[in-house]
Amino acid sequence: MRDKLTALWNKNALEKFFNEVVMANIFEEDYLLCYFDLDKFKSINDKYGHKWGDRALIAFAEVLRRNLKPKDFPCRLHGDEFCAVIVGVTLDKFTSFAESLYENGFALKFPDGVRRIKFSIGLTNIIASDTLEKALERADFSMYWCKENGALKPVRV
Repeated sequence: MRDKLTALWNKNALEKFFNEVVMANIFEEDYLLCYFDLDKFKSINDKYGHKWGDRALIAFAEVLRRNLKPKDFPCRLHGDEFCAVIVGVTLDKFTSFAESLYENGFALKFPDGVRRIKFSIGLTNIIASDTLEKALERADFSMYWCKENGALKPVRV
């Protein structure tokens, strides 16, 4: 249920949380799905090696832990792709927070100095007719739009 590298929840845990918590409470609580992808992650592995790529993934997991509420559900999907179920907030209220995360990125010290790592974010509401795959697909689409239009803020669908 936990990702071995980052200690975040894994996709199996996300599926369980989605089906047993989110869908069971979808009419009582607002839920968002955020999809995160580290920008230019391959260049970190290529330039510094996989050990430093792993450090970047661990550091990003810590960014999620520090910035999300305890009842939110951050997880690592695979590679440098992460997501989080955000509990109890509407898309309109969360968007400015996501934009702030997006603009700031996070700093990581590499052998040749500190480097700011950016990441793209996609946002979507989770609705009663969703499956996890449908919600992930919308959030992933949103994240790729953000990545392809790098100067623009996170987009929501």
